[in-house]
Amino acid sequence: MSCVRVIVLFVSLLVLAGSLILTEYFLKVLVPQFTLNEVENKKCSSGKVTTDRIDPLLVPRRESELANALRIIHKHGVAFLEDLLTVEQAKALREYILLENLNPKRERAYVSAGENREHLTFGLDENPIITDAVQSIVTSQPLRGVLEKMLGLDAAMVELASITAYPGAKEQDWHEDASQGDRDVALFSLFIPLQETRKDMGATAMGAGTHICEDYMDDWNKTIHATTKAGTGSFMNCRLYHRGGANTSPDIRVMMYLSFTEERNKQKYRVLPGGATYAIRPDQLGRSLSQIINHSYTFCSAIDFWSKDRGWNYFEMAARNIGDESEIPYFHWDQDEIERKATILQYIVIGLLVLYAVIAEINFFMIRWRNARKQQNMTVEDTPKPMRNGKKKTM
Repeated sequence: MSCVRVIVLFVSLLVLAGSLILTEYFLKVLVPQFTLNEVENKKCSSGKVTTDRIDPLLVPRRESELANALRIIHKHGVAFLEDLLTVEQAKALREYILLENLNPKRERAYVSAGENREHLTFGLDENPIITDAVQSIVTSQPLRGVLEKMLGLDAAMVELASITAYPGAKEQDWHEDASQGDRDVALFSLFIPLQETRKDMGATAMGAGTHICEDYMDDWNKTIHATTKAGTGSFMNCRLYHRGGANTSPDIRVMMYLSFTEERNKQKYRVLPGGATYAIRPDQLGRSLSQIINHSYTFCSAIDFWSKDRGWNYFEMAARNIGDESEIPYFHWDQDEIERKATILQYIVIGLLVLYAVIAEINFFMIRWRNARKQQNMTVEDTPKPMRNGKKKTM
């Protein structure tokens, strides 16, 4: 019975701790910290577009190209990094994604102009094809150097997904994937087409240099289209204006992409930007560039609060969701619902403490009952027994 009391008390303390975490830490510390603070973007004209050609933005796969890649990204907001995947890797990954597009159990993420488009999320270790592709991408130069220089060695992965544009997919509106808040961390995406891509397949269109602008206009006539070979990725500032084109061809366009933010330990009072879909499976949160390269992440990474090299964990992403009043697909609670859940936990604690008191009372009653029985048995044993024939034994 004492063991049961200890268990009940321990569980009640755990539930109480959960309630306090939700109310005192999550709602009062994390959510205010991750509430966005947007600033007004700059008005731009066609003169702000830095180039309408893709050639000046191409960067060969060589470590010596790091300085050139950084210069291009800072100036234009996008650089095209060649040969991140081999032809064989791109082909295998494309076939895997097309097969998974047919899987009805696979969770879909939101995508603009979604008719005839599929938007899937992946796990780093769900298939050797994914694992091999991601390792090849993040260890390639100059990309690895770019990530480490611009975002830090522990840059946090916040998206791992694919977009497939089937024939008939419509043209998207011009948009940016990140807000322009003065406390936002930098957010960059890497889009990698998995086949040679033509303009009529809906190649991604971009306005070079518009990562400092609040809009982009078609009539500027300075659009770049990501018409590249398979495995060449566009490393893009998520504030850059871009859109998926209409697929008017009979061919399917498949694109894999990853997104990274600045490493966490450099921005205690900064927040994740709004606007992004954060297309990543919940169990893949918390992973950083260094952990991915060294394969040092674990199944606990998504809820990791203790590692110095971690990425954004599940709770921080959830706080960002509430602070931004957005709808990240893997976290559907709002602040009122969290408060209700915290109240329910408090009632559970009260119920467990009542149960503890009842068990303690029953335990006390049983101890008294056993002591009374023991005393009664001792009294019976101490009573002198009569001798046979009424005679006493003599020496």
